[in-house]
Amino acid sequence: MSDFFSTQMSRLRESKQVRYGGYALLTSLGMVAALVLVNLLVDQFGVEADLTQNRLFTLSDQTFQLLDNLDADVTVYQIGTTGRENPLIDSVLERYARRSSHVKLANLDPERNPGLAAKYEEEGQVRPGGLIVDGGDRFRMISQFDIFNVNMQTRQATSLSLEQELTAALLYVTTGDLPSVYLLEGHGEQSMFQLGMPGLNVRDLLENDNYEVDTLDLVSRDSIPEDVDVLLVVAPEQDMTPAEADRLDGWMRDGGRVVFVLQGARRTEMPNLEELLAGFGVRLVNGIIVEESGRHTPDSQVFLVPEMTSHEIVSPMRSERLFIVMPAAGPIEELETKRRTLTVEPFLNTSEGSFLRTDFQIQSVEQQEGEPNGPFAVGVAITDNDLDGYVKSRVVVFSSVLFLRQPYQANYDMLLNSLSWARSREESISIRAKSLRTFPLRMTRLAQLIISGVAVLLVPLGVLGAGLAVWLRRRHL
Repeated sequence: MSDFFSTQMSRLRESKQVRYGGYALLTSLGMVAALVLVNLLVDQFGVEADLTQNRLFTLSDQTFQLLDNLDADVTVYQIGTTGRENPLIDSVLERYARRSSHVKLANLDPERNPGLAAKYEEEGQVRPGGLIVDGGDRFRMISQFDIFNVNMQTRQATSLSLEQELTAALLYVTTGDLPSVYLLEGHGEQSMFQLGMPGLNVRDLLENDNYEVDTLDLVSRDSIPEDVDVLLVVAPEQDMTPAEADRLDGWMRDGGRVVFVLQGARRTEMPNLEELLAGFGVRLVNGIIVEESGRHTPDSQVFLVPEMTSHEIVSPMRSERLFIVMPAAGPIEELETKRRTLTVEPFLNTSEGSFLRTDFQIQSVEQQEGEPNGPFAVGVAITDNDLDGYVKSRVVVFSSVLFLRQPYQANYDMLLNSLSWARSREESISIRAKSLRTFPLRMTRLAQLIISGVAVLLVPLGVLGAGLAVWLRRRHL
């Protein structure tokens, strides 16, 4: 019996089928073992790749800089029932916690822990779906409506503002940094409540970005308050008085920071404002720019989509290939004669195919004889250095106020970036909301036929041919 068993085993070892089958089995087991090992290593070292179209799970450099510099513990509570957290929010929060050991994650169920919930009720209602960022001495609540931007017509979430809101909240609770922006008034300026997107006016936008908002009337004050971090001038309809212009000019030359959002297609002359701008090397040309090169929206050739430079104000939008819409803008011209301490940097430019229209009676969108050609600057950043080359003051000028009435998040990010740049806080450059929209793959009929042919015919035929070649080779061994 033992001889028979030994003979059979010897035949099996000498059999080609058994030998090749054993090789195939060992190869398969080796591949499975390798995949298990690779997965264990990847899980151990936290190696990940964000393959989402809009980089939903990738944190910005500004967030990394803040997290790397944290030196105090911060607890981020998700409000709601434990085990029913939003997986999208949960995944982003985990990235914050992995980056910094000072970020602690917890859950707050108002029904199970009403005592802790009551601690935060003084700032607002503790509602499921929101977040609470607690730094010990101060805290900030983030509602679900702040995390997701919703289209009010379709009631669908269009973008995710989680990183934008959470990073701003972390900055607030750890530093208490609440910069102040003052809105100039007394000249028919545009109201912040009338500007913005549906459901979010510009004043709310500023306050959500940790700004303390106040107003400034230069007529009733002898001096500009010391706590003004940046002054925002939005589309005045009347000119300043000479005394106001002199007071503002002196403050700006002494280190003041100002963002001018003006209307380029002006009809009212404002000599005092023009002289103030000329002191900083620019002038606003009266007229409206028309685009003929396609750098405009489909609605109108005066709704410009300007080209962005690599300047800090627009570099986040430029790197993400977003676009800015500037309706009814006029040219901002750099003066040939200006103080040598001034540096004027255009960051929004129209194309060479644009032209300037100064006669508003002409209804045609075709260029008329004598109308100057572009490119024109519609957004500029001005730096005034002292004699040693250090930054003394900063000024930003836009030539369209209507960009603050458009439903494009990038427009409002640009405004926030301008305020941060003006007060020399580039690390606070706004983190844009990330779109949640997904678009179907669009292919031509020919592309569909080619892909179908490859998937249905070529790949199966290739596998069949490879198998046939292996079978014929083994048959002749």
